[in-house]
Amino acid sequence: MIAGCVFWGNDTKAAKKLKSMARKSKYFKFKTIDVGRKCRLYAASYGGQSDSSLVTNEGYGLITKMYPYIELVKKSNNNSELRLRFYGELHEFSVYNSTSLYCSKFKMRTSNRRLDLPMKHTYGKNSRDSSGYYYLGSMKGYATVSTSSDLQKSKLKKFTTMLGQGSLSIRLVSTDGAYQEFKVISEARKDWLKLVKQYQSLVKGF
Repeated sequence: MIAGCVFWGNDTKAAKKLKSMARKSKYFKFKTIDVGRKCRLYAASYGGQSDSSLVTNEGYGLITKMYPYIELVKKSNNNSELRLRFYGELHEFSVYNSTSLYCSKFKMRTSNRRLDLPMKHTYGKNSRDSSGYYYLGSMKGYATVSTSSDLQKSKLKKFTTMLGQGSLSIRLVSTDGAYQEFKVISEARKDWLKLVKQYQSLVKGF
């Protein structure tokens, strides 16, 4: 048993390793979501924003952030599952048109590989600012890359390989066509890849 996240057997070992990894690196964060049922290890978040000229010339701007995380959860049947997920959020500022953001997918691209990850929409808000001068939109969600009950070996392998490529860029796409794309810097790729490698090691015990 581990304080703050109560699991047993192999689950305890996995939870301890997640917590230990967070202690060893300032780029990772361990969090208990539901004591005895769910905990997570988050990698550092990275993202980008539109150039200021887009707001000046087109009347809108976008900001995004994303990161992978490992989730250990005890399901309703008391079986535990390890999950590798990729989280993202997109925010839009618009002077002229209302926003309608809703999670669609991540589009990962390198010089020789492509991977689309469908997103689960978990939060959305599109409204006019109280001043009445502009519109604001936000969406948040995640894509499941792999789980201990459904490894998705081919997808996991490609995801891992792409994180190791310097040409990696990721586009976060809304169902209305809005998107923000950024080239993933080396520091982010290394942090994220380290977390994915930890998942690959842990999932062997499930």
